[in-house]
Order: sequence, then C-alpha cells, then structure tokens
Amino acid sequence: MDAEKTFEQQYQKLRSANQPGWGGQTRIANSQEQTKLLLRWGLRGKVLEIGCGEGNLCRQLSPYAEHVVGIDFSSTAIEWAREKSLGLKNLEFVTGDIANSATVNQFSPHRFDWIVDGNCLHCLPSPERIQFYINCRRWLDPGGILFLSHNLMKELPDDFPEELGYRHCIEIDELLSEVSRNGFIVLTYQVREHIGYLHIRLLLAPEEE
Repeated sequence: MDAEKTFEQQYQKLRSANQPGWGGQTRIANSQEQTKLLLRWGLRGKVLEIGCGEGNLCRQLSPYAEHVVGIDFSSTAIEWAREKSLGLKNLEFVTGDIANSATVNQFSPHRFDWIVDGNCLHCLPSPERIQFYINCRRWLDPGGILFLSHNLMKELPDDFPEELGYRHCIEIDELLSEVSRNGFIVLTYQVREHIGYLHIRLLLAPEEE
C-alpha cells in the first residue's frame, strides 16, 4: 500500500465533501478530550504535532502553547489546515514525511518542548517507526516530552476499512519495549477500551545521551 497516496486521496475526498476533518465530529470530540489530558500532563512551550491532518488538535492546543507546528505528508491536509487556521498567529503548518531520514533536518535540534503524536505512529511499518523515534529525539529539547497515541491490537479485523490506511498491530508489552529500545523512558500511560481493540496514550521522556 502506498500510504502517502492513500492518505492524500482520503483528505481530498473529505475536503471536497465539506467534512470537518479526518474522523468527523467523533475525532474532533476526541481531540477536545485529548487536549484536556495534555494540559493535565503539563503541555507547554513550543509544540510539534506529527500527523496533524487538517490541524484540529493544533488549533485546540494553540491557546495554551507559545508556538504550535503541525506536520503532515499530505499536501491537501496542510493546505486545509492553513485555510482553517487563518488569524491564529502562533500556528504553523508544514509538509513533511516523519518517516523519511531527510526530514530530520526540517527542524533545528532541540526546537520543541513537546512533540504530540497525532495518531501517526500506529500508521507506520517497523522500519519507518525507527526513523520516527530518531527524529523526535533530535527535535526535542532536553527535558522535553513525547506524547504517543497508539492502537493496541494483535491483528487488524477483517472488516477494517482500507481507506483508513495501514495500522501497525502491536500489544502493550511490545510497544513499551520498542519505546525503550529507541531511547525513551515511560513516565506514565493511560489505556482506554474501544470495541475490538485498546488504545494507549503514553508520556515519554528521552533518555540522557
């Protein structure tokens, strides 16, 4: 599956149909709840959201942060995010592929106090996940925080919609091990139950080099 093409086509379809964004009103409600959690966990300063889509979560976070940057590999999503965010001075949206090694130079080292995974990591296959962690470690300020939002499942159900793209199937012990192997310490996490799968939110800090 060509993930970039799949997501680009889906965003084009959503935008042309005047939908509120990826996942509709349910996703927007979830981002409101997630914003409250991030604030309880201390979100502050300069924030990067990876997989920002049309920018809904970035807009939710902007009143509480010094500056918010959203990155997504869908050019349609980024155009849509900019359109929806006119007038918000502390928001910036850029096109980039978090799983590409060249993207590591897109931001200066130690630029961000917080990096928020906008349900992006669970869309990446194993080799690309390693680059995700490499980029996050480079971009985080010492003492910075990485927030992950990830599905937990053994395998995709047979009726999983193809238009939603790839999902990396992983269980909690394997995910915690992966985080550790890639240089992060788990500060806390929260697991929620959905129909057919679990969803985890983790607060991580980079290990000292």
